[in-house]
Amino acid sequence: MGTPAWLAARASSLRVATPHAAITQLLSHLLRGEGYAVISCANARAAVAAVMGHRPDLVITDAHLEQAEAGLGLLAWLRADATTAHMGVIIFTADEVVLQCQRGLARRLQAALVGQPADLDLLLALIQNLVEQHAGRLSAAPS
Repeated sequence: MGTPAWLAARASSLRVATPHAAITQLLSHLLRGEGYAVISCANARAAVAAVMGHRPDLVITDAHLEQAEAGLGLLAWLRADATTAHMGVIIFTADEVVLQCQRGLARRLQAALVGQPADLDLLLALIQNLVEQHAGRLSAAPS
């Protein structure tokens, strides 16, 4: 079973959620190579618990986790909670319907929508950009 991987290195901590073990392994390997720590979760419920426990800078999720659109539900939950609303989110999916029909939702919920397969250099650049944006929001927030 695939997992959400939460990437954490305090200056740049991330979470990845995908139901596909091969994608999780690829992203985990790639991101570890870039200096991120990776924590995996089995489903959206575990991902929520991990987000609450680790407060990552970025969450990477598939649109589908243990059930259709659970990843989109995770995104909606992140945006609805004041303590997680600022986190960067990438929806990383091979689902053509999601890619075609959910761009507006992703935009409204301030998430990047990335199709699979993806150019890994561009994906890494997007991740770095979103992590830097998150760090900037944290440093600008009142103490």
